[in-house]
Amino acid sequence: MSQQQNSPGSRRTAATSNGPRKTQKITQRDMDSACHRLSRVPQKFSSSKAVQSEKSEPFAVTYFKNNPDAAQDIRPPDEKLSDIETALQGQLQASEKFSLLVQQKALRFINYGENSPEAFRSFLAIGAFYNEQKRPDSAIRHLNKAKALQEQQKCEVSPDEDAQLAVELADAHLSYKTQKHTRDAFEALRPHLETEIEDIKYRHRRDLYKARCYNYLEQLDEAQEPYAAALETYDEAHQPPEGQENNEKENDQRKETQKEHAKLYCEAADAAERLNHIKTAKRYYREAMNIYSDLGIEQASKGLEIKIETLGPDEEEEEEEEQRGEENPEENPQYDEQQPSEEGHEQSNNNEEEESNKERTLSNGNEEEEKQNELSLQQKIVDKIEDNAEKENLL
Repeated sequence: MSQQQNSPGSRRTAATSNGPRKTQKITQRDMDSACHRLSRVPQKFSSSKAVQSEKSEPFAVTYFKNNPDAAQDIRPPDEKLSDIETALQGQLQASEKFSLLVQQKALRFINYGENSPEAFRSFLAIGAFYNEQKRPDSAIRHLNKAKALQEQQKCEVSPDEDAQLAVELADAHLSYKTQKHTRDAFEALRPHLETEIEDIKYRHRRDLYKARCYNYLEQLDEAQEPYAAALETYDEAHQPPEGQENNEKENDQRKETQKEHAKLYCEAADAAERLNHIKTAKRYYREAMNIYSDLGIEQASKGLEIKIETLGPDEEEEEEEEQRGEENPEENPQYDEQQPSEEGHEQSNNNEEEESNKERTLSNGNEEEEKQNELSLQQKIVDKIEDNAEKENLL
């Protein structure tokens, strides 16, 4: 009996006999519970262990668990920082240097805090590293973090460090060579355009980036003095460290440094040429030509030699030539053309004598002809008189 009541047919019969079935309303809570239940991924595994990646463990615990053979350095941060600073003074590969800089920043954060002067120095050092690797985007990002710490007055910065930050920012912005980035570079340098910087490398770079800002902004007259200052300090700023080995790699690096020096001379010469300072442009081109010649780059050297010839003499050279010609007229080639030599003078005298002799012979010949003509005329007259006399006698 119970089976018949529970059968589907019996239920339909009961529903029809009792009238239409009422729809049961579902509350919002039941709806949320049902949606949550249906959205869950079915549990295919009966393992009660939690997934390893879902555990919230510190990085150090995870690292040493995955690297059980790694040595644990339990020294205080001060000692580790001292070792890192010593290691950064040596010759390192780019990857090694970057790893040390990151470790240094982390240890400084732990030891001094994220708003400390040491944190500022870490951001500055990493930004300078990215400038060396020609990655201006990353450099600007880290240098702006250092600048933010400085502007928020969360840390005290020395004047030299402030100037170094400005130089590194200018370097990163000038890599793009656009008007916007050039103006940003100039704004970064503006407080330090005339600052006395003790570090020769940063002083040289400040003068160079200052000159390039004026050059890119077409303020060529303002660019001449910083270009001259940058060229003057180039060799001193690029001196190799003391005790550095003289191997093939270092020799190649020195050659590249000399090539960059020649390129800088050409850059400054081009700016002077556009300003019509021909004497300065020719002097810079000659310096670059000599460097290329010493390096054995004959094609570049000959190209600059042709370039110097096309510029022609400058105003001072023309004035010097004129003064030389007035003081020593015999050295002037025009004077040599105008004044004949002694041999030429003798030859001209001989020619004059020959011409006078010819004239004399011609004149003498003419006189003889005239005399002969007179004689013949007189003879004709005499002959005519005699003929007339004979005729009269006959008559």
